[in-house]
Amino acid sequence: MERKILAILVTDLEGFTGISFQTNREILEDFLKEHRKRVEEIVSKYRGKIVKVLGDGFLCTFNTVTEAVHSGKDLQEHSIPELPMGIEKIRLKIAIHAGEVGIDEEGDIHGDAVNLVFRLSQSVKGGCICITEEAYKISKTSEYEAIPLIPFQFKGFPHPVRIYSILTRHKEKKPLMATDDGKPAFKIAPWWRRLISFYMDVLIFMSTIGIVSGILIHPLIKISPPPKLQETKPVVQMGTPAGKLKAYDKKIEIETPVANVEAEPGKIVIEKEKKPIFEFNYFHLTGIEMIIFAIYLSIFWILGKGRTPGDWLTQIRVVQQESGQPPSILQSIIRSLLLVVLILPAGLGMLIPYLISRRLIHDQLTKTMVVREIPLK
Repeated sequence: MERKILAILVTDLEGFTGISFQTNREILEDFLKEHRKRVEEIVSKYRGKIVKVLGDGFLCTFNTVTEAVHSGKDLQEHSIPELPMGIEKIRLKIAIHAGEVGIDEEGDIHGDAVNLVFRLSQSVKGGCICITEEAYKISKTSEYEAIPLIPFQFKGFPHPVRIYSILTRHKEKKPLMATDDGKPAFKIAPWWRRLISFYMDVLIFMSTIGIVSGILIHPLIKISPPPKLQETKPVVQMGTPAGKLKAYDKKIEIETPVANVEAEPGKIVIEKEKKPIFEFNYFHLTGIEMIIFAIYLSIFWILGKGRTPGDWLTQIRVVQQESGQPPSILQSIIRSLLLVVLILPAGLGMLIPYLISRRLIHDQLTKTMVVREIPLK
């Protein structure tokens, strides 16, 4: 069996099976005949080869990834014939990968590279072109635009694969979807990372508010002597040149050269030379403060693609449950409002639903998850 390194392109028609039960057979045959003619012309134009026809899809090979990408973009624009009015629109799905393949006597190709591109094609949404990182890196990327997506774990492959979405006129916000063949590659974030992230966000939020409008906010904050906390062994302990962090069962201590911070459910105390200089009790947040904090969270989840500053520091992010993509604008807003209304008053009680399902109430209601990406090999 001859072996070569080739760029592989797989196409599939989204929605074709659905309309095949509702549309005249002659119309479908004419559609497929015209579609095949256009695919053959476009693939030939970029020096490609159609290895086999797969019902309403095609398996093609190219000498270079760049030619495969240009062919894919051309196929998206010009290979789908017009259907009569009233028939649901059909969209093309395209997956591209590159790797070593075995070529048998009949010209068919075999190997892991072929299996991977077929797995990827099942997760691509109609109107989109997705390419593996391995193929993307050896192509002439200056000739097209692509955006990185979350790594996907494909069935039968030991390690996650980074996928890129090639930009086309179809502005699909979620180019990939989870299927039996491929799912977003991440691990659920542990509770202690989420807890530290939350406290860091509260600290950053209050520091910002204090700098910008400390005089106005200060009268609204209830100040009381900090309670004496029992000394226990920390659950998590980290040290950096900038300071030390200790996480106990019910509190977090941060030591820096400037000041020390003690945070526990509902309260944050800042001390200097063992004297409290600032206390923030967020059980007593006013409606305005809660709205501002919700806006802070939602803005960062939108602009930071699922990450607030606290999430970034603890290396976690919010993603949509089904696609693994960052939350939408609506999900970010609803999630932030639910957090300040339902989670803030609960304190450590918020861990109860987490221990049951590994997700909190606002995660479940907005169909989102807080995750850590699995490192790529």
